[in-house]
Amino acid sequence: ILLGVFFILVALLFTISLFISNLDKALHSAGISYGFIIFGTNLTNPLNELLLALQPVFPLDYILITVMTMYFVMTSMAGIRNMGIWFFWIRLYKIRPKRTRPQALLFLCMILLLIVLHTSYMIYSLAPQYVMYGSQKYLVQVRKNNSYNFP
Repeated sequence: ILLGVFFILVALLFTISLFISNLDKALHSAGISYGFIIFGTNLTNPLNELLLALQPVFPLDYILITVMTMYFVMTSMAGIRNMGIWFFWIRLYKIRPKRTRPQALLFLCMILLLIVLHTSYMIYSLAPQYVMYGSQKYLVQVRKNNSYNFP
């Protein structure tokens, strides 16, 4: 029961982070003609803040990214195992222990590759600042008398 509650909270964190990120893009982006590019985050994204907070301690952010990817793969595998492989409204294959056809396993591998591809794309929406900039800071350079002044 505790594991189920934990995974529901993780799914809720992903849902809230995606909602806040997409709301920020809709409200504060450059518009549809520029592909909803956003130049700075205006709304606080909890997953983004968590990854930025874990970044100074070396492996923790990588562990969280790995856990997120494995969560998506495992939940997708559980869904495919329970539903089977469908093409629109036609059931193509059932996934059963020791009785799955080889063609179904090939379809399953293709679907899993697409899930991993989608996860790598979705990370940009879940944690935009962490993925694009990380802990980078801007250094303002002011030129005075042929020399650079660093604040």
